[in-house]
Amino acid sequence: MAPVKKVTKGKKVAAAPQSGKGKKGQSSVAQKNPLFEKRSRNFGIGQAIQPKVDLSRYVKWPQYVRLQRQKKILMMRLKVPPAINQFSQVLDKNTASQLFRIAKKYRPESKVEKKQRLAGQAQKIAAGEKAESEKPSVIKYGINHITNLVESKKAKLVVIANDVDPIELVLWLPALCRKMGVPYCIVKGKARLGTLIHKKTATAVAFTSVNDEDKQSFAALVSAVNENFAARTDDIRKTWGGGIMGVKSRAAAAKKQKAISRDTLKINISIQFLTANSATMEGDEETRGDRTDTGNVNKRQRLDYRQAIMKNAHDAHSNGPNLGRPFSAETGRRKKPYKAIMVSDRDQYGERSVYHLHNGGNERLVRKLSIRGSDYKLGVSWAQFEGYHDQDLITLMRFMKDYFGFVEHDKFNKVTYFTFEDVET
Repeated sequence: MAPVKKVTKGKKVAAAPQSGKGKKGQSSVAQKNPLFEKRSRNFGIGQAIQPKVDLSRYVKWPQYVRLQRQKKILMMRLKVPPAINQFSQVLDKNTASQLFRIAKKYRPESKVEKKQRLAGQAQKIAAGEKAESEKPSVIKYGINHITNLVESKKAKLVVIANDVDPIELVLWLPALCRKMGVPYCIVKGKARLGTLIHKKTATAVAFTSVNDEDKQSFAALVSAVNENFAARTDDIRKTWGGGIMGVKSRAAAAKKQKAISRDTLKINISIQFLTANSATMEGDEETRGDRTDTGNVNKRQRLDYRQAIMKNAHDAHSNGPNLGRPFSAETGRRKKPYKAIMVSDRDQYGERSVYHLHNGGNERLVRKLSIRGSDYKLGVSWAQFEGYHDQDLITLMRFMKDYFGFVEHDKFNKVTYFTFEDVET
């Protein structure tokens, strides 16, 4: 018989609390209910119904919708003269709410109210009583009626709609009100004005009189209206509207402006390079400076007054030493400027070559400063200066000034020369 193990009695250890995370060996993926099967859908042609898509882009809208949208675009793109643009400057929301709150008290009677009033008067007359009725204070409407009231200065305030079509119906009315000294304002919506007179739309309405209890509030309203319109007459008559381009046009203009700014920076760097490595002909003394890494340019110069007045150095004997380009017997044209056109001389600085920027110097300088074929990334494209390298430096810089329109420097009116090292071209 196998021996029986003795069990010792002791305190039981409490179980560890369960954590939100599962054990290391278990996966944290939630178990799916097997009763619900996954049914994948195929959105191909003739298969499952596709999800809803906004198809307003493909809707063939009615003609009136297309016309009003096209008109809005045209009004934004085209320049609008001040006489028409003034109708885009309407009364502010708070003042307009105050205006319509007062105007509702002075609405003319409707057909039903008029019928009831006439019936009451008829009953009084039939009973032998005297039918008396006071003339109520109401707002006036009708463009011809309002015109007569403004011309006779009986109108206290004229309210004009901003969306009258055609606009010529009320185009002249603000000018007439200003001439006759009648306060006027422009509000949004001819339909909103139409509700005041029991009509669908109204081009304008006018106040001729108000009751005693509303005189103070009406005076404050007229004062606010005059500040927005009558006091801004000069500004309204000079402010043009429209000229607002679309998103694509604005993006293209911004891109073009960015490119111009980039070219401006390059030209400014080129001009700084030109002016920093040149000297003016203020005397016969020579100036010497440190050599720059860009273009191997040296500030050492030899000033020659004969070169200053020489624009086209064809005669080397009369205009300067070896500055004319020799003709080629084969082509009949002048040869390309190379080291043959350089002026080689010896002085205290040693042998060097002076480029008079009449022939090859401009071409060499601009090629050094151009983007194409250069490691210095300075200046502008050589193609922009093609045909100008046969001129002197002053002509080149003036061309740059005229071409870009932003180069301004005092040294443009002075003669400048450059000295280059004698390097192989």
